[in-house]
Order: sequence, then structure tokens, then C-alpha cells
Amino acid sequence: MINYREVIPTAKHIVPYIQSYTYSLGVLHESNAKLITRTLPSVMTQIYFEFVGGLSEIETAGKRFEIAKRTYISCGLGSWMDIYQLKSNQQSRAIKNFKVELYPHALYEIFALSPLEIMNEDLTIADIFGLTTASLLYEEMESSANGEEMIKIFERYFTKIMLERDVEKNSLTTQLLKSSMSIKSLAKETGYSPRWLQKQYRDKFGISYKKIQNNRRFLDTIEGVNQRVLSGKNKINFLDLVYDANYYDQAHFIREFKKNTGMTPSNYLNQKYHDLVNFFW
Repeated sequence: MINYREVIPTAKHIVPYIQSYTYSLGVLHESNAKLITRTLPSVMTQIYFEFVGGLSEIETAGKRFEIAKRTYISCGLGSWMDIYQLKSNQQSRAIKNFKVELYPHALYEIFALSPLEIMNEDLTIADIFGLTTASLLYEEMESSANGEEMIKIFERYFTKIMLERDVEKNSLTTQLLKSSMSIKSLAKETGYSPRWLQKQYRDKFGISYKKIQNNRRFLDTIEGVNQRVLSGKNKINFLDLVYDANYYDQAHFIREFKKNTGMTPSNYLNQKYHDLVNFFW
């Protein structure tokens, strides 16, 4: 049985920088090769901990590589990424994974990095935490008994880095990340020029204001689809989603969907939920 859970942080100093934690612990009893999931592009930066190697592999940008026992970092600005379970002759295999979803400005404000700087780079947590800190963190998390303990360990090290680098919460950054108004309206609201604001988006988030809004809209749409399915609704009307999310028309919605997932909306539902729902335009 696999203990899988997503946890939202509650500590006030952590909340502005970390969106969520996800962990998987237990014993895997499947030995066949299969697609586990397709992770979609977003504005978030992900930190992955793989405590057991040889279980899975990643395919991204047309390349596949096996996940070894290590950590790695993804800025979330590229294309989608497929994670596959590797075939094995063993009837049971231990599994222990941990993922941290950082808001994009965390890289800039805590580690003085723009997400663009790490895009397509093969980085581990040692590259941003430092070798000694990363090694101690990994060892403690590897020996931890459960997911909640891993979260406490990670937050302790993350807090230590924030204190060492004297990180303060930036209220403007939060406003920039969550704004849904036009760049001109945002400039008027904040008192800064549109050009200065655009530079802040590129430096802190790694993408333009328009792109971050498009990504957020798409992720909200995906979340809406998933929530409708999980709530037991057996019919999905894509036209409702098109208008609710303020896409120009059906063609615009399909184009954005394929760009972000590699699939049409109907193919996405077929692959993820099979016969659980009916869908129509």
C-alpha cells in the first residue's frame, strides 16, 4: 500500500514561498512498465527528492532518463513531462518520494536566481542550498519515518536558509503573482510604470505578465475539470469551460490545451479518467 498525500503549508513565513508538499511512501507491488503521470507546465518551481532509485524514468523534450537516487529541480516553465514506471522482475519494491512546489519568486528572493536561469539545466538541491546543507537535509529526510516528518525537516532547513539570507516577505511580489487585471491597470494600482512591472515579472517569475496569466488560467481550467470529475459529475461541457475561463472561442481553448498538455481536451479526459465521464461541446 502506498501512502500518498498532498499537504498545504501553514507556517506564516513559509506560506508566501511554498504552495504544497507531496509525498509517496510504501511498497509498490506492480512490476509492469506503465505511464504514471504527465506533469504539466506551470509557473511553479519543483524540488524532487527520490530516495529509492531505479523505479521510474522521465521523458521530456523527446529524451528519456532514469531517475536515480537523488534530488533534482525543475523550473516548471518548459514543456510537459511524462513519468514512467520501469519494468522489474521484483514482485515488490519500496518507494519513497517527496516533492516541494515553490512559488516562482522563491528562487529570486531566497536564492537570487531567476527561473529562466535554471530552465533546461540539470540541477540538484545542492546547487541552490549548498552541498553541506543539501547533504544533511537529504540524510535526515531519507531516515525519516513518515511524510509529516519529512515536511518538518524540510521546513526547518528552509527556515534556516531564509534567516541566513535575511529574507523578508515582499507584499508587491504577492500582488504581482495574484493580479488578474491588465498591466496598465496594475501599473496605475501600484504606481509603477508598465515597463518596470514587466521587468519584475521576467526577473522574479521568469516569464511575462501575459504568460503568467495564461498559465494561471489554464491551470484553473484543469483544476475545474478535475474537480467536476471527482465531485461525481458524469458530464463535462467544454463550452462552459471556454466561457467561464474567458477564452476567445472553442479553437483558442483547444489550441491552449494542446500546447500545455500535448493532448486535446477529450483525449486528456479519456487518458486520465477513461469511462468515468461523458463530455460534449
